Amino acid sequence: MWNRERRGILPVVNEPEAESAAPEPRKASPWSRLGGGLIMLSFLLWVPLPAIPFLSMATTDKALLGGGLAVSAEVAFWGGALLAGPEAARRARSWWRRREKGSGSPSIET
Repeated sequence: MWNRERRGILPVVNEPEAESAAPEPRKASPWSRLGGGLIMLSFLLWVPLPAIPFLSMATTDKALLGGGLAVSAEVAFWGGALLAGPEAARRARSWWRRREKGSGSPSIET
């Protein structure tokens, strides 16, 4: 194959194609990994909350346990978001905003 850009008579030999060269994935820093782990932990802390009212404990203990789990989940999420950086926060935000505007449930207009 001839190289038209050079306008010479030498054939093109072993030139890397720009299309096949995939960019190397960026390696996450340890802080970013810790932040992602905290975000995942925060989601896991929300899982047992609906079961707390059905436990055989005193009402004050249930309230303390539920409140402690909720506060811990929030602290873990926002601490993880700070450590992971703005890119991870954008990704997490996009998980909640997957629907495009206008494709949600219909609104009632009067």
